[in-house]
Amino acid sequence: MVVIRPQRALATDHHPLDSRRRTPPTSKMGGQACASVGKRVTGWLFDYLAPGLTLNFVVDLVPLALSSLEIDLAWEPELIAFFIQPVVWFGWLFFLSWISGTTGKTPGRKIAKTKLVGMRTGQPIGIRRTFLRYVCHLLDTIICYVGWAFPLWTTERQTIADMIVDTVVVDDAQW
Repeated sequence: MVVIRPQRALATDHHPLDSRRRTPPTSKMGGQACASVGKRVTGWLFDYLAPGLTLNFVVDLVPLALSSLEIDLAWEPELIAFFIQPVVWFGWLFFLSWISGTTGKTPGRKIAKTKLVGMRTGQPIGIRRTFLRYVCHLLDTIICYVGWAFPLWTTERQTIADMIVDTVVVDDAQW
């Protein structure tokens, strides 16, 4: 009787979906490792969620504070808060554009140890292109947030905004 035994894989062979042995994708501009999705999410939490919650808390306090002063205002306190919030958000986005465009890092990216760079140069992309990238993130959001999930399956772990502006977020831990 002949017994057929399955061949054992060599130690160097591994399944392509085995995440323990895969190396992270690298960007085309010099072999820097692309930032993981987890690191990108960490940076986002510190750059947008924490300031957003703080801003909403402060904006909610403005009407309460103004109404307790018993001053006769021409506008309702809620209306004042309604106009303050977009101005503060635009200022925050300009600050993030300025700091990210000149250094490649925002406060959240510093914590996550990632850096935003141009695909071709590997250098920070400048204030205008960074602001354009933030505007292009509206496309990521408009299509039911699917654009934000693109880093899960794209080779360079890019969102739609990154593809439009030709940027990549790289892991900055080794630098």
